[in-house]
Amino acid sequence: QQSGLHNPQLPAALRDAGVRVVASDASRNPIPLRHGDAVALPRHPMNVYQDAATRTEEIEEYDARYHVHVTWAEFVQGESTRLLRLVLANDPRPSYAHESNLAKDRILLDVLNTTLDRYRTLVRVPFAQPTMTAALHALVQQRAWWGAVRRGAVSVVRRGATITYTARSAVEAPLTIDGRLQWIALSPGRPATVSVP
Repeated sequence: QQSGLHNPQLPAALRDAGVRVVASDASRNPIPLRHGDAVALPRHPMNVYQDAATRTEEIEEYDARYHVHVTWAEFVQGESTRLLRLVLANDPRPSYAHESNLAKDRILLDVLNTTLDRYRTLVRVPFAQPTMTAALHALVQQRAWWGAVRRGAVSVVRRGATITYTARSAVEAPLTIDGRLQWIALSPGRPATVSVP
């Protein structure tokens, strides 16, 4: 449970076990937090609830929480839209669900399959499934880049097929070519030039 992250003995236990990345809840804190040598990767909670294993249980709880009356198809479409927005925004923080959602009616699969089908109609790049360590690294890269952008510490200029990055501090810059994201290490005062198709 997320409350375990506040246990003062957790950092030492994680260190002793060799754990470097643990999960946390992005709805409580959206940024990675350090716990000794380990870092907590914030994950997005889904509206597929821990005590729901059937469509009826899920809809009853959803309706009670949000004071609405939805059909199963409306719920699946709405939750799929929420997940798809996170993916298309290139948010590396994973979403999470519960084992109970794979029992009985396997309600989680309806949401995930709908989301993947919609993704594949919009995007040709394969759906990525990074490890928690890779997702944390991507989140840290994104935060560093957007921090540099907000401070005005970087500039990006495109002229024809050439992109030139300039930075006042060391940072990695994103570059997407053919739908694939890569990161370019920038050094202060040393412009980096990249040719793109």
